[in-house]
Amino acid sequence: MMNLYSKFRNFNTNNMRQKFILIALISLLTQEIIAQFTDFEHNGLTRQYIYYEPENLNEQMPLVFVMHGYTGDANSIRNYSEMNDFADQYGFAVCYPRGTVDGGGNRFWNVGYAFHPNETVDDVGFLTQLAQYLQQTNGLNPDYTFATGMSNGGEMCYMLACQGYDTFKAVAPVAGMILQDILDECDAAPGIPVFEIHGSQDGVTPLAGDPDNNDGWGSYPSIADTIDYFVEKNNCITLVEGTLPNTDTSDGSFIESEKYIYGINQNEVWYYKVVGGGHDWPGSGGNMDIEAGEQAWLFFQNYIDNNEVVLDLDAAISVHVPETNCGSTIITPSVSLTNFGFNDISVAQMTWQINDGNMQTINFNGTLSQNETQIFTLDPIDLTDGLYVFSASLITVNGVIDQNTQNNDAATSFLIGGSEYATQQVTLELLTDNWAEETSWEFREVGGAIIDAGSYNESDDNTTFIEAFNVAPENCYEFEIFDSYGDGICCEFGDGFYSLTADNGDVIINGGEFGGSEITEISIGEELSTSDAFLSTISLYPNPANNEITLSMANTNNISSYRVYNTFGQLLQEGTLQANKQVISISRYTVGIYFIVVKNTATSVESALRFIKE
Repeated sequence: MMNLYSKFRNFNTNNMRQKFILIALISLLTQEIIAQFTDFEHNGLTRQYIYYEPENLNEQMPLVFVMHGYTGDANSIRNYSEMNDFADQYGFAVCYPRGTVDGGGNRFWNVGYAFHPNETVDDVGFLTQLAQYLQQTNGLNPDYTFATGMSNGGEMCYMLACQGYDTFKAVAPVAGMILQDILDECDAAPGIPVFEIHGSQDGVTPLAGDPDNNDGWGSYPSIADTIDYFVEKNNCITLVEGTLPNTDTSDGSFIESEKYIYGINQNEVWYYKVVGGGHDWPGSGGNMDIEAGEQAWLFFQNYIDNNEVVLDLDAAISVHVPETNCGSTIITPSVSLTNFGFNDISVAQMTWQINDGNMQTINFNGTLSQNETQIFTLDPIDLTDGLYVFSASLITVNGVIDQNTQNNDAATSFLIGGSEYATQQVTLELLTDNWAEETSWEFREVGGAIIDAGSYNESDDNTTFIEAFNVAPENCYEFEIFDSYGDGICCEFGDGFYSLTADNGDVIINGGEFGGSEITEISIGEELSTSDAFLSTISLYPNPANNEITLSMANTNNISSYRVYNTFGQLLQEGTLQANKQVISISRYTVGIYFIVVKNTATSVESALRFIKE
C-alpha cells in the first residue's frame, strides 16, 4: 500500500513510468471503500472533501484534517489512515480534503515544488476557509482544529504551521519536509505544536534533506534541522528521549522518541524517528508498532481544554505522596480517579508502581458520576534512602480505552533520607533588617520542647547574629523564624537574611523572603554510611536559585556525573562534573522543586539533593 500515498522524488523517466504502472496495478487489486465527496467553492474553483463525524457527536468537538500525498487522493488516505475509527473511539470530526490536479495529471498540495513554478492554487486559503465552514455548519469548536498528512500532505501541514496558524492549532506531518522557501518566510509566525513521524531509511524524503535540490522538488533542510527550528520557535526548554515498545519485531523497525517540552503556551515539539522505516504511514505500511493517525490524535489531545470539550468518557488519574515525617522512611501514597465525562463510570482498572518495581493493580467497581472523585489510599510502604518516582496509569474505564488519554497517567518524585545531616551542631547566621524588633525564632525538637529561642529590639537593626545548637544523632529538629509584621526580613525594608549550616559547611537552608513565618525540619543522621559520606562531600548553592546553581564536591580523583529531574521524574539534563565543580543553568526552568542525583562513577554510589527554582 505504500505507493498509494507516496510522492516520487526520482525523475528518471523509466523509473517514473514503472512507479505509475505499479500504482495502477495496486489500485486495481485493492478493494477500497469509496466515500462521497462534497463540493466547496473557493477562489473560482470547485474543490472537494470527505467529511465524517461519529454518531451522536457532542457539540463543540475538535476537527482533524487528514491530507493525502502527491499522486494520492482523499479516499485512499481515508482508508489506510483509519482515522474514522479513531474519531469514533476518541470523539472528534474528520475532514479529508482533496488536492487539485497539476499539469501532469497528479493530485497535489501547492507547497511550491520546483517543478510547479506556474501553479497558483491557494491551498492555505482553501483549507482555512473550509475549516471555518465546517466549524460553523457542524457546531465544531473553532479553537480545536488540527492537521495531519502523509508526504506532500505532511508538507502542507508545515505550510499551515507557518501560514495557517490562526486556524490550525497543531500539526502532525508524517514523512513530510518543509521547503526552504516556506521556512525562510516562517520566522514571523508564532510557534504552534509540531509532531513529525519519519523513517530513517526514507528514500523519498531523506532524513538528511536536500539543500541543493538534487531531486528536483526544491531545497529543504534535514529533518533534524527542521525539528530544531520548531523547537527554537516554540522555546521548548527540555528534551525527553525514549524508545517506544517494539510490539512488532517482524517489521524490521523500531521507534526512537524525542519530545521537546515546556515551550511557550505549554507547546511541545515531538519527533518519532522510525529506525529502519521507509516512506510509510506507520500502522498501514512499514512499521506496525504504532498507528500514525492515533498517535497524531494523542498529540493533538494535549492542546484541548477539557473544561470546554466534554467527552462522554473522560477519566483522570492523579497521585499524591504526603511528605514524610522528619527521618521517616515510610510513605502512604494515594491514587485518585476523577470522572470528567458525561457518562457515569462503573468499572475502572488502574496500575501503580514505584520506580521500576512491580506493577500493582487497583480495580474500581461502583458508580462515579461527572466531577466526582474516588481516592484509593495504599498501605504504608517502607523504603530506603533515595530518589523515587511514584506513578499510576488508567488502563481501562467501563471496559474500554478512555476517550481522553491526556490525563490517564500521573507521576510525582519524592526523596527519602536526602535531607539528613551528619553533624554535631547546627549554626544559625542571621542578619536583621531595618525592623529587628519584628524578628524572632525558635529551635526545638520535633514534637518536643524548645531548645533555644531568640528575639531582637530596635538597637539590633541591620546586625548579624550567630548562634550554635548542639544536636544528637538520629534525632529530628525544626527551626522556625517569625516576622510579626508579616513581610519577612528581606527585601523591602532592608537586606536581612538567615542561614542554617552543618559542621561541614553544608547549607541546610538560607533565605529571608517569607511572610509571617517559615519553618524548616532538620533530620540528624547516624554515623556516616558510604552513601552519607559521599553526600557529605557535595555542596549545592545557592538554594533557592534563580538563573544558575553550583554543584561542587570535595577534592577527589574520581569522576562524578549528575542528573537533574523535575517532580514528575522526567530527566531534564545530565552531565559530568569538571574539576569537581559544575555551574548548571536553570534559567529556563519553571518555578518549583527539582532534584539532582550525583553519582561517583568509580564506586557507583549515588546521592540525591533537592533544590528550589525561584
